[in-house]
Amino acid sequence: MNVEKAKIGDVPHIHRLINYFADKGDMLPRPLSEIYENLRDFFVAREDDRLVACVSLHVCWEDLAELKALAVVETEQSKGVGSRLVEACIEEAKNLGIPTIFCLTYQPNFFARFGFRLVDMAELPRKVWGECQRCPKFPNCDETAMVLDLNAGTRPDTSPAGEQTLSSQYAYRGRGVNVRVDNVVKASGRETTREVVERGDAVVIVPFDAQGRVLLIRQYRYAVGRSLLEVPAGVLKEGETPEDCARRELQEETGFLARSLERRGGFYSAPGFCTEYLHLFVARDLVPSRLYAEDTSDITVVPVAASEIPHLIASGQIQDAKSVAGLLRVLGREFVDQETKSP
Repeated sequence: MNVEKAKIGDVPHIHRLINYFADKGDMLPRPLSEIYENLRDFFVAREDDRLVACVSLHVCWEDLAELKALAVVETEQSKGVGSRLVEACIEEAKNLGIPTIFCLTYQPNFFARFGFRLVDMAELPRKVWGECQRCPKFPNCDETAMVLDLNAGTRPDTSPAGEQTLSSQYAYRGRGVNVRVDNVVKASGRETTREVVERGDAVVIVPFDAQGRVLLIRQYRYAVGRSLLEVPAGVLKEGETPEDCARRELQEETGFLARSLERRGGFYSAPGFCTEYLHLFVARDLVPSRLYAEDTSDITVVPVAASEIPHLIASGQIQDAKSVAGLLRVLGREFVDQETKSP
């Protein structure tokens, strides 16, 4: 696999690759003219002279560049091609003397491996939003903003804590998770192992019905051997955006479709050992519209007054971590908003 700067003959291939994923809603579509005009921004990966991946590093200002248009043909995914392209962009930014790279992504776990950190989109300067106006989702962007600070020190291979991976192997590959065992060197020089559970991104939804109640669900959890009171949630399917996943999971688990879906950031479920990142949504203006799924037959919907949620958490009646985090983040803001509106 060769990674190199793109050439003029690569433009039609880059255009087709980017717009294939744009048609699926995974990235912003780009006209052919734009790729020609910005050809020097692009790196490509080739396998036996066949272009299989591309990425762009676009300079925004003297201290900022955007990593974008990262696309890998489906047959070459999970082979490290995307990682090599990101590394090429990071090296290019260093050579140019640019201290900061940002990206907007649906895959925050992937970019976190290179030291990118989550930021609020409001922290990004307005000059980076020029092309967003032609995005069909503008101004309700559902991507995650991330930033890599190159002046913060030498970029680690796996995390900003300074641990370098020596070797990696899979102990288990399953339907929902993979278990990876890495041998690493810590910043102190001591070698150790890290057991990592690889799990795809997921969504957490806090739905409010017409009476202002939160629709919780009760379902049996085999791993802990008991039924738990939770908010609706679920894992993204391949090619699914967090917003689409949130709508689907809400319909499957509660039988309601949300006419209003607002993103409220997100959080990692268990970063000590798991890669899963949870996208948080608030759902309102609910209308009956059920989708059926095999694993939702035993779910019971439990409407709860918002004012009762703190008691349910404090008393241990809600013990699911993603539900606690999601409810406290959303309801904390709800209570502040109510107090602000009070006379």
